[in-house]
Amino acid sequence: MIERICSVEDCPDPARARGWCIPHYHRWRRHGDPLSRGSRQRGTCYICGDPLHGNGMCRLHWSRWRATGDPQPDKPNRMTRREDGKKWCPRCQRDLPADAFAKGANRKDGLAGHCRACQAAWRAANAERVAAGKVAWRQANVAKAREIHRITQANRRARKAGAGGYATADQVAARWAYYGGRCWICGAIATETDHVKPVAAKGASWASNLRPICGDCNKRKSDAWPYVAEVTVDGPRRSACQQAA
Repeated sequence: MIERICSVEDCPDPARARGWCIPHYHRWRRHGDPLSRGSRQRGTCYICGDPLHGNGMCRLHWSRWRATGDPQPDKPNRMTRREDGKKWCPRCQRDLPADAFAKGANRKDGLAGHCRACQAAWRAANAERVAAGKVAWRQANVAKAREIHRITQANRRARKAGAGGYATADQVAARWAYYGGRCWICGAIATETDHVKPVAAKGASWASNLRPICGDCNKRKSDAWPYVAEVTVDGPRRSACQQAA
């Protein structure tokens, strides 16, 4: 059997696909041209003007062309919001305002890929799968799950008291790191997170109002506002946990 040679001129390698050798075939598959050079093309997509990815198109339109043979230029791009502020939901096939989408921190436009209604319908139809995923995550992240639960409850109490404010687990962790994980009153090892201005006094749950505190100082401070730490000749009063140490 005679082995076929790559149809590209002056290429002596054997043909493996579409009459080309493996390198030329991959160039065609990647860029639409077996003679293309370089791993990245410069320019913009001839359809939407986004950075060029391959075969004269951006990544989105190139992916559509590769999957279906048609870049589908008339199909809305769900990754970006249009000038009218709306976004396309590919699941329900509708143009919807931005507030119909939940936040998506890892997405280009900051919004989730599907609208809230579609997400809720999917969760309802896959309730067991969603519940199992939550349980698995909590088991794998016990400490973080407890911290998120505690912060969520603190934020809820603040809202009920009309204090407002909200802090994420990462923001609270940053506050702890700022104080070195020690009580902001006595300097002992902190065990709790304190609202400097108590929730009972309309103290908000913003990160700026949160500090690490030991259990003894937290009980002594309680809901006092303004709070003045007891000062001795040697400095702030030592907590019970410091005295035990």
